[in-house]
Amino acid sequence: MQRVVRSLIAELPRTRPDTVSLFEWRLESLERAFGADQVRAWCSYLYLGRVGMSSIELRELVAAGGRERNVSVVPLIERGSRQYLQRRGGQLDFFHNQLRQAVKKRYLHSGEACHTAHVAIAAYFRRNADPLGRRDWSGGDDRALSELPYHLAEGGRLEELFEVLTDFRYLERKATEVAVLEQADARGRVRRTHTGVFALQDDLDLAIAKLGNVEGAASRPLIVTAFDSGGGLAVRCPRCSATCPRVEEQLGMEMLCPHCTGRLKVNPFAVKSRGGLPAG
Repeated sequence: MQRVVRSLIAELPRTRPDTVSLFEWRLESLERAFGADQVRAWCSYLYLGRVGMSSIELRELVAAGGRERNVSVVPLIERGSRQYLQRRGGQLDFFHNQLRQAVKKRYLHSGEACHTAHVAIAAYFRRNADPLGRRDWSGGDDRALSELPYHLAEGGRLEELFEVLTDFRYLERKATEVAVLEQADARGRVRRTHTGVFALQDDLDLAIAKLGNVEGAASRPLIVTAFDSGGGLAVRCPRCSATCPRVEEQLGMEMLCPHCTGRLKVNPFAVKSRGGLPAG
């Protein structure tokens, strides 16, 4: 043992010349102990968490791989990595930036690997936010509502991102949540994550940035709200500024502006215009 250890130490300047490579060595050790696929998945999901991941989230994400051994080894992976992690509130994150670099170099060096992991995280949060799959968003999971758009965007699921951010039930659920989650980013700085209208604005800004250069984005329907000024429900087209009357049957549906033929998506609710009658 003494000869082996001395030999390893003597070889370190050549085989492990910096801190990142030393952390890669630690990852290799975890793989031998608990399985390469499990360690890769656990580290990847933790790395890609916007503000870290909870122990439960990591366990359930790795378990979604479909192997019985996955669940049992996750607490062991966390325990074996504990001295290199930080916990702020309910979230885990890497304490050392060099460990983050090692994880990226070993597991997430390709864009495809990042996209695949982001898609898996998005699917997990969507199940938590909408467990019945009926788009009623009745899961009661604030974290899932908060994180879903980010992972859809980073995973390249732009059609699904557009569908979620134009789903009025999702917008209502998220906008009415006013809790504030204090979480630490990769550098230990505390960030305040709002699950209300401020977070929704962040989601929309992210979607605009991602969708802005996508072919056909300009032809997507624009969201409009009907108003009642005393003569029935109408909407104003943001493209041509013309008023489109008699839209009672279009609430919650898509329509074409009769003036410029632009696509509009009408909110399922209406507002009362100044001096008008209450909208239905």
